[in-house]
Amino acid sequence: MASATIACQKWLMPPSALPRDHRYTWTEYRTWPDDERWEIIDGVAYNMSAAPSTRHQIIAGNLFALLYRHLAEKGCRPFIAPTDVRLSETDVVQPDILVVCDPGKITPSHIEGPPEMVVEIHYCPDIYVNKSDWLSAGDSGDLLSELLTN
Repeated sequence: MASATIACQKWLMPPSALPRDHRYTWTEYRTWPDDERWEIIDGVAYNMSAAPSTRHQIIAGNLFALLYRHLAEKGCRPFIAPTDVRLSETDVVQPDILVVCDPGKITPSHIEGPPEMVVEIHYCPDIYVNKSDWLSAGDSGDLLSELLTN
């Protein structure tokens, strides 16, 4: 799985509105309202409901379009948030952009397992939220290069 971080604006992950002393699960997550965006990392729920800025959406849309055109003939499919990625019973995330090359991971409601590539658009290098911790990755640079050059 490859990851990339682009853009720079001031941004902080909003605090969770749910108690942090409870380990939340995929099963519980599936019952939450569809009009709210949440991620669960190691059982801790994070409220992601704030709408991204227009700059964020322009960057995400442009990058998604490039990936879609480039990967169309390679058997890989890009997705854009909000797309649920179930990594485990206590890890559910919604990356800004992700690429899946294994069609067996794509379900009608979510992606099951780690994608081949994740892009998180971060806003400020001095306030870096390292979401790569939630995905087990090998040498991401080689895979990114392979996806984009082959």
